[in-house]
Amino acid sequence: MAQMASESLVDAVVTRIRQIAPISTAWGPSSAYEAIKIVQGGDLAYLPERLEMVDDLPAVFVNVDGPVDLEIVGLNAPEFQATYSIRCIYIDNYSRVTDEPWTMVRNRVDVLADAFMDSAVLNGVSTSLNTLLSAVTSKVEYTTPEEGLMQALGLEDVFAGAWTVTITGLSTGS
Repeated sequence: MAQMASESLVDAVVTRIRQIAPISTAWGPSSAYEAIKIVQGGDLAYLPERLEMVDDLPAVFVNVDGPVDLEIVGLNAPEFQATYSIRCIYIDNYSRVTDEPWTMVRNRVDVLADAFMDSAVLNGVSTSLNTLLSAVTSKVEYTTPEEGLMQALGLEDVFAGAWTVTITGLSTGS
């Protein structure tokens, strides 16, 4: 059976995002974007318990999205090619926006998503995969289902954008 690497891949993506936008440091072109306060593994499933999270924005949440595809690629010593979809959600509050909101969402998500277009090897960040074949942005969302959830909870000034990093690697069987 292949050794799954989902936790190490979420950690690797979190680390890569922190390379692009270090916690508590302005980032982006000419360091014009407000510092991201939280970059962590997880999603918005626990949001009802964290309505105070508006004070912790901007934030990025990273989580495995959907099934992991496995394919046997080795005949003598079984090796599995695994493909993971890692979804990253950028959340911020319109009240701090100086740009037009749509432009702000698009620009920030694009800069973060582009970091995974430029680096097929996660910029040297290690994972528990035996061989990392690729890590590239495969999807970008400028409106997300999370926005509806946040609005239903009374957080009308909060918006979200997302991108998916598809990571493919090899893992040996045990």
